[in-house]
Amino acid sequence: MPDKIIVDSYCKYKDTQSAMFQVRTVLRDAAVNLLSIGRSINNSSGWIRFPYYHHVFSDERRGFVRQLEYLRNYGEFISLDTAVSMMEDGQVIDGRYFCLTFDDGIRCCYDEVTPLLVERSIPAAFFIVTDYTVEEPGRRICRPLYLEATYDYEYLTWPECREMIRAGMTVGSHTCSHVRLAALTGDEVRRQLIESKRMIEQNLDIECRHFACPWGGVNRDFDPKQDVKTAKDAGYRSFLTTRRGKNTNASSPFAIRRDNMYANWSTCQLRYFLSL
Repeated sequence: MPDKIIVDSYCKYKDTQSAMFQVRTVLRDAAVNLLSIGRSINNSSGWIRFPYYHHVFSDERRGFVRQLEYLRNYGEFISLDTAVSMMEDGQVIDGRYFCLTFDDGIRCCYDEVTPLLVERSIPAAFFIVTDYTVEEPGRRICRPLYLEATYDYEYLTWPECREMIRAGMTVGSHTCSHVRLAALTGDEVRRQLIESKRMIEQNLDIECRHFACPWGGVNRDFDPKQDVKTAKDAGYRSFLTTRRGKNTNASSPFAIRRDNMYANWSTCQLRYFLSL
């Protein structure tokens, strides 16, 4: 009986938390919709923005396609290599550009995302966690990415990454084990960056040029001086954060700002966050 009481209490707690989350989501969405009134991506130019996602599951495909069409109305999609070259050269960025990136290397990036991008000739960069990436599909890694996750994610395999590269996509590093750099020693950070780069280059026969920091909060999740220096020393050409905003010709490819997005967001939400 005590065990049943504990289980029942936990279930009620989870139901309450879920209901509270749904209420917060509705209130947040309503607030963002109001704030988006009068805003427009058209009000500025001369920038590259990096929308980034973690997943686009099968029930999110329609929303993702709608977002791609919306973004295409306001700017040009470019590859990560092109974006970094523009920032490295310090050339005047004339116009509006979008560079799509996806963190964590979840399997839906192969099953759902890549076909939609190929159909529309849109390049994107995918940052994988190398400890979660295996050669044989039959041994696919399946585990929670975050400690608070209540379900497992299925991750990309090396053969799938090779196919994505042949389709025109970029693969970069998201560390070996999706660890917060701020929690590591300098030597541990070096190992995460160097070993993940080596594994990508060895398994995909490419040069791994780009690194996206897990969580990516400046001064919270990584040291913008020491960790960026480590990335440069390791041979990366870019360091992507999760700080929102535009990147201009004055921006550094080792402090790339990105805009976190979800495939089920409304057009109002896109307009609000991409006009900040």
